[in-house]
Parts: sequence; C-alpha cells; structure tokens
Amino acid sequence: MAPPVVSVVGRTNVGKTTFLEALIRELRSRGHRVGAVKHSHHAVEVDPPGTDSRRLTDAGGEPVVLASLGRLWATRAVEGEASPEDIADLFLPDVDLVLTEGYKRGPHPKIEVWRKDAGGDPLCQDWDLIARVGDPWPSSDVPHFAMSDAPGVAAFLEERYLRHRKQSLFVSVNGNQIPLEGFAQHIFVRTLLGMLSALKGVGSDPSDIVIRWRRGTPQAPKAESYLSGILAPSPYD
Repeated sequence: MAPPVVSVVGRTNVGKTTFLEALIRELRSRGHRVGAVKHSHHAVEVDPPGTDSRRLTDAGGEPVVLASLGRLWATRAVEGEASPEDIADLFLPDVDLVLTEGYKRGPHPKIEVWRKDAGGDPLCQDWDLIARVGDPWPSSDVPHFAMSDAPGVAAFLEERYLRHRKQSLFVSVNGNQIPLEGFAQHIFVRTLLGMLSALKGVGSDPSDIVIRWRRGTPQAPKAESYLSGILAPSPYD
C-alpha cells in the first residue's frame, strides 16, 4: 500500500522547513513513521567529483551507498526528475506518510505556509490546497492553522490520511491470543503482503486476510494457529 504524499509549499524564506520540523516531530510522537523529501530546483552534488563514492558511481555502480556509523546515503541516477511516488517506492516503502518540501506544481495534496512579512501573495488557490498555515488569507475557505499549531495539523492529517491506514493484526495459537504490535506487527504484515502479492487473484491492495494453519489430524490436532489481519484500504481508492 503506497503511502500518501502531502506537499508543504510556500515562498522562499516563509518558514516551510521550520514548520515541517515541528510537524514531523509531532507525527513521530504519535507513533507514525514519516518520510521526508526536499525538492530542489538546482543540481545538488552529494558526492562531488573526486570522492570515492563518486568514482564508484562513474564506474557504473547503480545505486551507490555511502555507509557510516548510524547513517546511510544512497545515490541513484534517474531520467528527468523523480516524482515523490518514485522516491517512496525506492527509499520509503515502509512509512505511513511522505511529507515533501516543495513540488508546488505537483498533483499531491498541498499545505501552503504563508506570512505577510515574507512578502508576496500566497502561491496557491483554495482549490489546490487542503490547508493553510501561518497568517490567515482573506476569503480563504480551506482549514487554517497557526504556524505554531503543529499538533493541530498532525491531527488534521491523521483524520484525513492516517486513521484508515491503521492495521489490526490478531494472532491466536492453540486458542491463546499472542500480542503482536509495533515492529513485530510491521515486519509480519510486510512479509505476508510480499508473499501474497506473488499469488494470482489476491489483488494489489487486500484489506482483509484470514489464514488458518492446523498441524496434525482433524481428529487429534497437535497445534493450531490462526491469523486474521484487517488492513484498511488506501486513501487514494
């Protein structure tokens, strides 16, 4: 299930990054996994010519990963400009939500950050926005939040994009329910969906999965496991 993408847009130096920092921290505190994409209009040299990683790239490495203690950097050549969906498929498959800074001309839901003292009018019309952040814009009908109200925006995004993505997983072994939450649930569900995706007739976005496994004869079962997963449909459906 592809994560929803929401773009935070606005004029230069209006405070997009500052707001995104607060919003990501708030969403993380609520237990959501958030991926972030910074859009740049300029060519960026992460590994300038002469560095070891660039030499490996120039030799044909695809992709090339620079690994250090506690951090990974990956570079991959793309034709043209990668969309947030392409980036999510490559690097962010396991997040609940992708937030981008930029992509104001993209098709994704947008939140515009605007302040009067930053100069200029807002970039987007109401029809292209799901919310505004910062100073209120006269006659705007979309939801408005103060620059400091990251909790309010987080709750708004939860209700709109994340509430229906919550997964419920129940595992019962020999009649005893086994707790399976957090990381264990995440790995279990991702592995199960990966295996099922290779089977005919499953579909691309299953929302309810039931598996029953029984070892032994029907008259004298030795062990029995029952798995029921309820996966919410994609918000894009």
